[in-house]
Amino acid sequence: YSLFPASVTSLPIFQPFWNWFSMLNCISRENPDVIYIDGYYYKIPSHFKRKMKIFVYDNEPTPITEKGETKSETKFPICYRVYSKIFDYLLKLITDRDCADTIICNSKFSAKLYENAFKKIPEIVLPPITTSKYSVGIKENLVSCVGVFTRRKRFERTIEAVALSKSKPKLA
Repeated sequence: YSLFPASVTSLPIFQPFWNWFSMLNCISRENPDVIYIDGYYYKIPSHFKRKMKIFVYDNEPTPITEKGETKSETKFPICYRVYSKIFDYLLKLITDRDCADTIICNSKFSAKLYENAFKKIPEIVLPPITTSKYSVGIKENLVSCVGVFTRRKRFERTIEAVALSKSKPKLA
């Protein structure tokens, strides 16, 4: 369920809003018993909410980390700061931190972040990864980072840490 082509809705500035519209469209058409939301805590109209269980999978308290960045980073251009204020305002309109029946985090670290931010203890469901298939092998002096390349991931901190390291590893 989407209002726009995937190329538009995948842009980070639009994603939370289009996902919300799409979710409401899906709920009204499908009338599900359970709904799973990844990351954002979308407001769900009360007449839908009474009929279903809502699970939120939160690998980090996303709106909190985004707000923390925009407030602390005064070096960003004025257009980014204005956008951040508008983004925060609109996000408040479509989100509700108390919408979920169950909050699920993917690690103890994420659960602790969530607990510290919201004073609620989430469930922890670890990703289903089998490590026994992999052997250590020959180690290299290498630091590897994998993730979506956004400001929120703060990859520049990894670069700075590698530059300060005495062992001078390669960075991938």
